[in-house]
Order: sequence, then C-alpha cells, then structure tokens
Amino acid sequence: MDKLEKELSRIDSQFNGSAHITKPGDNIFLDLGFPPKVAKKLRLESEQRINDKIKKSNLKKASEQ
Repeated sequence: MDKLEKELSRIDSQFNGSAHITKPGDNIFLDLGFPPKVAKKLRLESEQRINDKIKKSNLKKASEQ
C-alpha cells in the first residue's frame, strides 16, 4: 500500500500539486459538487452509456472475426 500511496503522490504532483482521484465505488458527480439526487442520476446515465459502448465494441469485434 505504501508503494501505491507514493505513486499517487507522485502523480498528484504532476498536476501542479492539485488533483483529485475518485475512489472506486464513489460517485464522481458527488465529488464535483452535484446534489445527491442529480449525482445519482448522472452516475446511472454514465454507467449505462459506458456499458452500451462496451457492448457495441464487443459486437463489432465479434462480427470482424
């Protein structure tokens, strides 16, 4: 864990000393200051768009084989 913390610290300093990393499972939209209900809606919508793009990409790869 110490190695990860050191690496994150190094990465953070590459952004002029300020960067924010949303932890896995957290809601980036909450971190950005959206109200909880809006943040939840935005997260669900973004996850759906990501899943749709992954499915589309997988279908394209499968059809090319």
